[in-house]
Amino acid sequence: ETNGIIDEYKILKKIEEYEVGPKAYYLTENFFGEPMIFEEYLEGKLLEDFTEDEQKKYFSEVAKFICKINSIPFQKNDFPFQESVTSYTKSKNAWKTRIEFILDCKETKTCGQELFAFLPGIESILNKFEDRLQRVLKQVGNSFVFESAHLGHCLKTSAGFRFFNWEQVSYGDPSYTLAVFLTSIHERQDFEKVKKTMIDSYLQQKSIPEFAELVEQRITERHISNIIYGAYMSVKKETRIVSDWYEKIKRIEQIIKEHD
Repeated sequence: ETNGIIDEYKILKKIEEYEVGPKAYYLTENFFGEPMIFEEYLEGKLLEDFTEDEQKKYFSEVAKFICKINSIPFQKNDFPFQESVTSYTKSKNAWKTRIEFILDCKETKTCGQELFAFLPGIESILNKFEDRLQRVLKQVGNSFVFESAHLGHCLKTSAGFRFFNWEQVSYGDPSYTLAVFLTSIHERQDFEKVKKTMIDSYLQQKSIPEFAELVEQRITERHISNIIYGAYMSVKKETRIVSDWYEKIKRIEQIIKEHD
């Protein structure tokens, strides 16, 4: 947590000229014992506060904005990158660690066992995805990745869009940032249409082979990751109960079936 604020300051300083997040003005590592960052106050309205119909007008522009972020030039030692998204290994490791945590807690051991039984099935989905990702990365190289591109972090300002929450950036999969955004709006009735619009708008800015397929793959990975993360967080918060357990299990079963 502590590092997050320091990392965010470094990241915001590095990307300031691209105008994709708030400006960072000041960092202290000891504000009553905690790091504190002083950021620009941005006037605007969060995209999630618009009605679904109003949001629709902006999705094409958001896709172009995400493309702009993915095109930020970088050297690997420029940024406090954690683990790259140049393969699906990061997701596999996170799934395993989180499921083991649920398994180790006696109140949620049964939930953990059920999830653990799914591990080979969900890992094999990612194994099938890996070839395409490697093929595309070989052709286009690594993209700059912003990991928190949710609808709720996107602000519409008079000067265009800005994202909040820059604690984590990575590099690799060009579809990652857009897939995060799309996953955050997947419950919309018109989701398939919006997804197509956003992919098309992105590709108008930058040509990437097999991009639509990469987005689909990453959305699937994000769905599984979000289910496991949700289960993990409900145990970690010491509620010692996994909320909506039945729904989570059903959803994972469904995803595995779809990719059989």
